[in-house]
Amino acid sequence: MKVLFIGGTGNISTACTALAAERGIELTLLRRGQRLASIPDSVRTIVADIADEAAVAEALGDRKFDAVVDWIAFTPAQVERDIRLFRDRTDQYIFISSASAYQKPVSHYLITESTPLANPYWQYSRDKIACEERLMKEYRETGFPFTVVRPSHTYGDTQFALAVNNWEIPYTAVDRMRRGKKSIVPGDGSSLWVLTHNSDFAQGLVGLLGRSQAIGHAFHITSDEVLTWIRSTPSPPAPPALSRSSFTSRGFSGRVHSRFRRQPHRGQVLERGLRQQQDQALRTRLLRQGSLCRGRQANHRLVRRRS
Repeated sequence: MKVLFIGGTGNISTACTALAAERGIELTLLRRGQRLASIPDSVRTIVADIADEAAVAEALGDRKFDAVVDWIAFTPAQVERDIRLFRDRTDQYIFISSASAYQKPVSHYLITESTPLANPYWQYSRDKIACEERLMKEYRETGFPFTVVRPSHTYGDTQFALAVNNWEIPYTAVDRMRRGKKSIVPGDGSSLWVLTHNSDFAQGLVGLLGRSQAIGHAFHITSDEVLTWIRSTPSPPAPPALSRSSFTSRGFSGRVHSRFRRQPHRGQVLERGLRQQQDQALRTRLLRQGSLCRGRQANHRLVRRRS
């Protein structure tokens, strides 16, 4: 199977790239090449900026793919561009939307793919909804073979799934944990939430590639582990010190995602436990932070000797 990822080196997509390569999929990444990333040897790369439609069309030439996944389409204009580029180049176009597009405030804690799409609080979510609507219109009118995937709160091996945190460089969060300082949680910390490891998401996404049954459908790919924010907050070596907040109504109010629609069209999800993964993330960050501190101390000593 020939697959094209537009992007493929971000938090979620890196795990999908690795799993697709592991399963022997003939994978190509279309990327600008500006992000440092570990890409499997079997994965091909086309260096181009997807924003430059003419350059991308030239770079792709007459290539065709069984599936194309755009990880970095956020607006209807970008989806329009993809429709033009891939109408005759793929049998399946997968749009990465967002579970944040689901109805806010929630009318029921259990979210399914048929839950209405409406988010008055976040333009990002409204743009994703507009993209989905544009793809559905194209499917109805011309048969454009789209599939929508809606990730929710997804994290990787070096990230902490905190509501308030620096996503890429959470050194402040690590330092506060080590010193027993408070971590901010939505509300009183008891609202329901679902967190998904990127390797679990990859199982679902790769399982959808090339599936004709998925054309015209939307799927969310999330863990089944139902958590509260108190339970999900990393807390070694002592119980977490929590600071309650009042920002539950807009995005972090309790919700759980049903797996009803996902089952027929996707692979088995590994369901890695949150605590296991967060402990691993903490160990990794502590090691990196320790190495960084030692490196800075060595540099300071070198500067002092030179001066």
